[in-house]
Amino acid sequence: MRDNPQADDLLKIAEATFRQEILPLLPADKKYTALMIANAMRIAARQFGSTESETAVEIIALCDLLGRPVVDNGPDALLHLNKEFAAAIRAGAFASGNEKHENARKHLLTSVQSRLAEVNPKEINEDDNDRR
Repeated sequence: MRDNPQADDLLKIAEATFRQEILPLLPADKKYTALMIANAMRIAARQFGSTESETAVEIIALCDLLGRPVVDNGPDALLHLNKEFAAAIRAGAFASGNEKHENARKHLLTSVQSRLAEVNPKEINEDDNDRR
């Protein structure tokens, strides 16, 4: 167990301080770059805030979709499973009319919403979920 503040909290504090104290001092031609840095810090804080259990849930979902046993083969497991999933999509394994199509569609929607919540949470609208 770590003491407080955690990594995500440290990034949030650093980003807020950067925006409040450093950004106003920069010349206009450097503000866009500075805002990109602040945004990257905010995204990193949200990513640190995501848990290992969220990754495990995605690994389990992908293994289920791919019809393979759940095996966590290290830090790149999710990357490799996503590559395998993409290849299966290209091969037509989840084409419309296929019994696995709806499960793949739901997984992709959930995955995109999760990533959007990290990089641009303002774009997530709960009402959109109800229409799908």
